[in-house]
Amino acid sequence: MNGTMRIYGLDFTSAPSSGSSKAKRLKRLMLAVCTLENGLLKVDNFERLNGTSRGDFSKLEAWLRTEGEWIAGLDFPFGQPAQLIHDLNWPKTWAGYVGCVNELGKKGFEEVLNQYKKTKPKGSKEFRRETDCKARAVSPMKLYGVPVGKMFFQGATRLLLTELSIHPVRTVNSEKRHVIEAYPKLVARSCIGDKPYKSDDSKKSLNEELKESREQIVRAICANNNSNNQFMKTYGLRVEMCRGDKDTCINDPSGDLLDSVLCAIQAAWSYSRRDCNYGIPEKVNILEGWICDPQTLEGTD
Repeated sequence: MNGTMRIYGLDFTSAPSSGSSKAKRLKRLMLAVCTLENGLLKVDNFERLNGTSRGDFSKLEAWLRTEGEWIAGLDFPFGQPAQLIHDLNWPKTWAGYVGCVNELGKKGFEEVLNQYKKTKPKGSKEFRRETDCKARAVSPMKLYGVPVGKMFFQGATRLLLTELSIHPVRTVNSEKRHVIEAYPKLVARSCIGDKPYKSDDSKKSLNEELKESREQIVRAICANNNSNNQFMKTYGLRVEMCRGDKDTCINDPSGDLLDSVLCAIQAAWSYSRRDCNYGIPEKVNILEGWICDPQTLEGTD
């Protein structure tokens, strides 16, 4: 891979804390700022995009307007399941139905989902997209637990208002700024399997096993060329971080900083496949979106 490319990875939350919050468990919009050159992804620094008050996305919105040439991996679902779009008779374009969601507002969108689920039998209340099935991810209709439905609302509606090329739901051939949907857990799996590596529970977060898992991930992604390294076999990349950033990722029990790096890895991998539709299969339902990762390509045409 010749030349350098600016790479970003964003670990997202639907309810960011204020930038001055002293809460023990901060909800952070954590951005990893990286450079990709010849298969080496160098982590330059981290930026926290939290605004001045709780739920303030203004710094994120400003960052989405960043000029230049870059690609970013964003950790939230870009779309909803095709079955839901069909059943609710939403427009059959991504911009169309996300525009409808934006007009509904946060409470309106959540109410539509809740009312829809009431009509469905137990076990069939939340659909998954094709890419969610490939990634073993939860439904973007989910509003509780890991509320990826709320993340979709806060993220996708803001993407709609940008000029960015959003793969694969709204590609802009003339645009040099690209965003792809990331799911950092997939990168972690290539390093440690299905072992957990983070926790929102302040008591569990002190668990030494979780810290050891984060350390294993950092060692794997920063390893020198090693044919036995599953991460390198999967992504064809190596990550470079200074000792201080490695320690920060390892010692952060929330996993926010590490996840932002894992999102950047997926963005870098996607960029390396830019001549092959950014690593996205040709036959996908672009209404739904797609998680860009080599593991979601398995079994696709």
